[in-house]
Amino acid sequence: MSSQSSSYIFTPEKFDVPYISLPDRLQQLATEHPEREAMICWSTDGHRKSITYAELYTRSELFAKGLATFGFERNSVIAVTNTNCTEWLVCTLGSQMAGLIPLHISLSNFSTENIVNLLNRIGRCTAIVMEPSNIVVCNEFIENFNKRTESLISTQVPTVRNIFFMNSTDENFMTVQDICNIGSTSVSTLPHISADEICGIFLTSGSTGMAKAVPHTHLKMIHAGFI
Repeated sequence: MSSQSSSYIFTPEKFDVPYISLPDRLQQLATEHPEREAMICWSTDGHRKSITYAELYTRSELFAKGLATFGFERNSVIAVTNTNCTEWLVCTLGSQMAGLIPLHISLSNFSTENIVNLLNRIGRCTAIVMEPSNIVVCNEFIENFNKRTESLISTQVPTVRNIFFMNSTDENFMTVQDICNIGSTSVSTLPHISADEICGIFLTSGSTGMAKAVPHTHLKMIHAGFI
């Protein structure tokens, strides 16, 4: 009988994972490596766009302070469509800084019925950040995309109070940059975010039916991709 206490393929971890939230880790990286690129995006026409850690922290903080002016309750969910652009990262980290929970979803990959069922099942989803191209699918459950409306914007998902756009030239739409501009004049104090708080909700593949919503903590994500 073997006297080994663990499998021969067992390999203990050789590094310590810090107990820290993603926004606090971003602040560290922005201080230590301000000019290092945090994200690089290539468009289909070959255009390259990037954002440094310093820029990402600054814009995320402005976005968070802008969101704070909308009066969202802490731990409310904000659905952020998965788009390959720097604004997506700003929305994600900025939402976390504001004490909100981003729901990562590809709106173009779901039917209207599935989106409505998902948002209602998760509950407390108070805002959606989308691309103008998502209007086609969302138009079936969002009655009003106008940033100036004060009425209920969705009778099918009544918790949704605001629609934001990653990018848009339509002045009727509230964009990420608009929210950052609001944040630049805000005196709001952002909340402390613990490593044990939920940093985001991620969807399973849905191979056995409707995609399941799985929450993960900041510490879980730091451990998964420690940088």
